[in-house]
Amino acid sequence: MARWVVRPIDNLSQSAQAITHGQWDQPIQTDRSDAIGQLSRSFAIMANQLRDSLTQLEQRVEERNLELTQLNQELQRLAHIDGLTQTANRRYFDADLNQEWYRLGREQQPVSLILWDADYFKPYNDT
Repeated sequence: MARWVVRPIDNLSQSAQAITHGQWDQPIQTDRSDAIGQLSRSFAIMANQLRDSLTQLEQRVEERNLELTQLNQELQRLAHIDGLTQTANRRYFDADLNQEWYRLGREQQPVSLILWDADYFKPYNDT
């Protein structure tokens, strides 16, 4: 009785536990023609479908992560570029100045800054 019922069910249980640990290559014995064989075949089909679904899901997650990385890079670019002039904006200036300030401090180098103010820029900007 143990050889025909208990051992095959125990083997199937071990295969199920292996799959829960990501060991997809665990063999599932499907050569029997009785109910246990049918259960084993069904379980093997289910395990293959689960593995395929997991692979597809991992690919979709990887694609989405790539899309998010690209969108975040574009967002960073848009956050640091003036829409009208396509030059660096104040936010970029503040971050870059802070970074350069500390870098030049470590290297004990001087820093120079030139400020330019365009008088009556608003009328030009409006046209």
